Amino acid sequence: MKRFLALLLTAVMALALFAGCSSPASQSSAEDTSLDDIMAKGHFIVGLDDSFPPMGYRDENGNIVGFDIDLAKAVAAQMGIEVKFQPVVWENIALEIANGNVDVIWNGCTITDARKETFDFSDPYMENAQVVIVLTDAPYQTLADLVGKQVGTQDGSSSQIAIENNAEFSSSIAGITGYPTYDKALLDLVAGRVDAVVADATVFGYYYGIDPTTYRKLDEELGAEEFGIAFAKDADAFRAALQEALDEVIANGTAAQISESWFGYDVTAN
Repeated sequence: MKRFLALLLTAVMALALFAGCSSPASQSSAEDTSLDDIMAKGHFIVGLDDSFPPMGYRDENGNIVGFDIDLAKAVAAQMGIEVKFQPVVWENIALEIANGNVDVIWNGCTITDARKETFDFSDPYMENAQVVIVLTDAPYQTLADLVGKQVGTQDGSSSQIAIENNAEFSSSIAGITGYPTYDKALLDLVAGRVDAVVADATVFGYYYGIDPTTYRKLDEELGAEEFGIAFAKDADAFRAALQEALDEVIANGTAAQISESWFGYDVTAN
């Protein structure tokens, strides 16, 4: 019996010693292999809304094109890998990242405090604003003119967040109609099913450039923003490497050339 108790005590002490030695490793986070994983497969996947011109959208031939598309390609080339593009439903971007369907969200993705709880972001690479779009012949001139009116926007977008965060404006309108894409919201604006559409300034600029006779924007805005690239929370190594490549693409003038081709000026300049 004494021998049994002695052996049991020895086993317990050994187990305690082993647990004590292994606890730092068990408590530490798993090794970050995000960059190794990307380099091993030779590409990263960009999740995007493929109806968000001029950042990322489909041209008349069905090809995905846009400013962010060209910028992502330049960054991938700088990293020595390829990039692939995967259309997603914008309100599901958190799930797309969490499930590993895409590696980043890169398509005019506004950096917000709420999104920082879900994603890690690159440094901002472009400024933006939320604007209110109305028909050219509409009587509205200010936000106050939209009291009791129906406003459309994209579901899950920073435009929707901007409306909700502006308590005075959101409480004054009749309601918000959500759409899967901005272009569908603008179609309903023309059809008279909504009175105004809140969208990114870049979206307004694109559609106004195509047809300056249909749309105009109010002088008042719903807030300034910055675009960034969204990563999973456990992808620090990949994020750092992509940030380094993006910084180089901006520094060597490639980003400016891409910007000039889409906007006529350098949107990446501070």
